Order: sequence, then structure tokens, then C-alpha cells
Amino acid sequence: MARPEQRLVRQWLLIRALSTRPEGVTVRQLSEDSQVSEKTIRRDLQVLARAGFPLREKTGPHGTKYWKVEDVNLHAGIRFTLDEALALYVGGRLMEPLAGTYLWQASRRALHKIRNLLTPTAVNYLNRMAGALYQTTVGQGHYADKAELLDQVMVGIEDRRCVQVAYRSATASEPVTYRLHPYAMVMHRKSLYVVAYSEHHREVRHFKVDRLVHAELTDQKFTIPRGFDVQRHLANSWGVFKTNRRPMRVRVRFRPEAARYVEEAHWHDSQRLQKCPDGSVILEVRLADTTEIKSWILSFGARAEVLAPASLRDEIRQEIQSMHQRYEAPP
Repeated sequence: MARPEQRLVRQWLLIRALSTRPEGVTVRQLSEDSQVSEKTIRRDLQVLARAGFPLREKTGPHGTKYWKVEDVNLHAGIRFTLDEALALYVGGRLMEPLAGTYLWQASRRALHKIRNLLTPTAVNYLNRMAGALYQTTVGQGHYADKAELLDQVMVGIEDRRCVQVAYRSATASEPVTYRLHPYAMVMHRKSLYVVAYSEHHREVRHFKVDRLVHAELTDQKFTIPRGFDVQRHLANSWGVFKTNRRPMRVRVRFRPEAARYVEEAHWHDSQRLQKCPDGSVILEVRLADTTEIKSWILSFGARAEVLAPASLRDEIRQEIQSMHQRYEAPP
């Protein structure tokens, strides 16, 4: 017997298949696509129909029976297929790190409108489906108490207006006031950062929202430099650390027990992967700063070895020696 989460996934795929074929689909076609029996498909369709989803069985030429889904009309001139509306609803959970901000509030209002189009039974079904999509909260920032502050920064980004902020860096005991030209907001490792030109530092810097104590919109306007693009700006970073140094080639060998994990993900736009005969893999990227990737490499322990540059290899060795001394001493 299929587990509940398997049934939910299968039924979701049925909704998607029906939504992308407005002419309708026969049970046999759905059975072949899903690789389950026609009896199972009919049972799933009946469950979805009883839940209130706009699924209908129609009779076509030569008496052929087929199922189709009606579009969800959210607003005059704006039409969503059912699977698009459901994806928006389920995907709303991914906005939770922004809880309390105006973006999160707008998302909740949109989800409420979608929910009003569905029957209570369909909403319960969606909530169960959304429950199958869970994101961990380890290291996640919480911005409910910074909603007003974020509004000020977002308006500054949209209207090209300077924002006066009080910022307490990771090493400072008291906040310092800066006037920023906010260019964009970046989400990195579940934390928000403001990419902005700092008049004090006379360069583009990244300010972690968690460390903003105060933000006040000003009437002073600014202009983003021609050709500035956030993605290109961060191209030589392993996250949000940014320097003006020339990019260097970083090469790391991962032992066989870590190789698959490394191969499964996209780590950087410049990455190149080289498989080795012994099952290990070498990751090569081009970075201007190695601060962030150093911590990432250390998280693999003995399963990772820096091959280049020599400076990063020395930093890793010094860090390991320091850790060894720390753990040799009694706690």
C-alpha cells in the first residue's frame, strides 16, 4: 500500500498532467504516465473531485471518456491553471523566513484569495500537501520584529532613495550610523542582506539585516551605476563576502564518501567537477575571497583536501592545528 506522501505526490502529478492538457486526458493515458493501475487513477481522480477540485469527466468523440480540469479565474484577464494556483499556495510556505515583513503579508493575502476559490475539503487537502514540503529552520533569520525597518529599505530600493541606518557589525559593541544607497536585497543561507553603496566606506558593501538596529528613509535620491547587476556583483563570491581582489582558482579534492554529495548540487556558477579513478572528485571554482569557502571545506573534515591555492591550504592547516590544541586540553 502506498504511503500517504506517495499518494499526495501522485495526485499532485495528476493535477499537473490535467492542467497542462486542456483537451483532457483518458484514464489509460494517466495510468501509463504514472505507471500505476487504472483503478488507482480512478480512485485518485474521485478523491480529488470530492475534495472540490474542478475536475470533470467528459465524453468525447466515439464515446471516449476523458478527464479535464477547468481553469481557475482569479481576476478578469488573469487566469491560472489549477496546478499553478496550487503551486503558489504550497510554495507560500517558503516565504516563512520573511514572516512579519510586508512581502510575507502580501503573500499571505494572495494565498487567502486562492483559498477562497476552493472548498474547505480542498483546502484541507492542500494543507496536507503543503505539510509534505518542510524546510529546516537551522540558522534561519527571523524578521517579524524588523518589518518596519525592512519596509524602509525596500522603499529605498524601489524609489532609489537613500536610507540612514544604524548598524551593529559582528565585532562592534555599539551601532554605527551609515547613509546607504540600497541596490538590492539578497537571501543567503536563510538570512537577508542589503547590497548597498555606503557613503562612509565609499564602496558597495553588504549589510546583514539581522544587525540593522534602525533604518530611516530620506528624501535624498541616488542613481545605480550603469551596468550594475547583483548576480555579476556576487559572481566571484562564495556567498556574500565581496572583495576587489582578482579571482583565484580554488581546487578541493573530496574523498569518495563525500563525492556524491558534492556532485549532487550546484555550488557556484564557475564550478568545474573532475571525477577521479579512485572515486573522489575535484571541485574547481574561481573566487576573489576564500573566507566563506574555508568554513564550508572544514565542515567536511578529513573528507576534503585543499589542493590550491597554497595560501588557503595553509589557512586550513593552521585552523586544524588550532583545533587540535583546543581539543587536547581538558574542557
